[in-house]
Amino acid sequence: MTYFMTDASTGITIPADRKEIDRRIVAMREMMEREGVDLLVVVSPSLGGFRHYFTGAGWAERNSEGGILLGRCGNVYSVRGAGMIAKGKEASVDHSREVTADRPLFENIVIEDGFHAEGICDLLGGGHRIGLVNASLVRADLKEFIEQNVPEVIWKDVTDACKTIMSRKSAKEISWMSKVCSMMDKIFHRAYTAVKPFVYERDIVNELRAAAYELGSGGQNYLDSAKIHLVSFPDSGAETEEPMTWPGRRISSGDRVNISMYCAGFGNYCGTLSRSFVIGKACRKTKDMWNVAKKAQEMAAKMARIGENLKNVAERVNSFLADRGYRKNCRIFLHGIGYTMDEQPKLYERSESRPLSGQETLVIEITVGSEGAGYVCCGDVYLVQEEGAVRLTSFPLELVEL
Repeated sequence: MTYFMTDASTGITIPADRKEIDRRIVAMREMMEREGVDLLVVVSPSLGGFRHYFTGAGWAERNSEGGILLGRCGNVYSVRGAGMIAKGKEASVDHSREVTADRPLFENIVIEDGFHAEGICDLLGGGHRIGLVNASLVRADLKEFIEQNVPEVIWKDVTDACKTIMSRKSAKEISWMSKVCSMMDKIFHRAYTAVKPFVYERDIVNELRAAAYELGSGGQNYLDSAKIHLVSFPDSGAETEEPMTWPGRRISSGDRVNISMYCAGFGNYCGTLSRSFVIGKACRKTKDMWNVAKKAQEMAAKMARIGENLKNVAERVNSFLADRGYRKNCRIFLHGIGYTMDEQPKLYERSESRPLSGQETLVIEITVGSEGAGYVCCGDVYLVQEEGAVRLTSFPLELVEL
């Protein structure tokens, strides 16, 4: 059964399913077996979507200390705070969820205040091999505390191994992400009326963020939950080079407006869209850049099939752009998305050379530009399949002339 809850801090609807959470835990324990670790310790679990993955609780707007502890069997332990509890002392356990209607969902998730030495030893079950996730963020005092209580401990960084597992979405997760992609489509349909002469860039940004919150995004910090990069300039000329102060440029007829937006939505999953809008008729150069961007995105999607890797896809796309006289994309224009706005696989990281597997959700966000003409942008969410990636967003794949 799937439960639907509302996150008290963001207002986002969170679907949580006991079978789905169990599936994730099984996948992680299989990874632990392969990596030869007895205990998984995730530090700063809000970063990278790990708390979301292990507990179904979604991401936090502010990075928090604490962690997730997972042994070879038994409960999942969600640790709050940075406290460390010595042997012989009891850990403080939060029992609040035990009296709610959602008890079956959370019955295997124990919330403790601080890292408990005896609990860590029990989870190790006599072993001494600990797999660290977000290893670069582990505090020196926490590491020393564990080493004092676990003789001959062996540490292993398994962050990439965990991220690889998380990148492969289940059918249920893909259905939830499809809802977020549908939200992105609806937000961008609002741009048809938001992008117009005489308003400021600020006004467009505010209207699109308002639409996002109306449609299911949420949170106190819109810079985390509804990120927007908006650039405008005359369609026949180059983009403005000097920094623009708030509220930005005032939009005029004949302007080109490039919008790239990332949002957290249903289930705290993330989605994105990028498009170029022209107020009036686009000039010939803009149309040519757009056609090249669209073809490059379609080429990347066709190549992004099971067994291929992002590095090869990027090289092919950039070769295509160069052949047509446009500068190469040096941005991270190919990357995963889901629990966070940019997860593995990802260009310019080791995961760029990892073969793609089925059920991975990708962002393909192409920009095409040239000296004196500015640029256009075309970005969507895709699902990797056997014959290539299919688009999950459905906003028209066209240059929008208003």
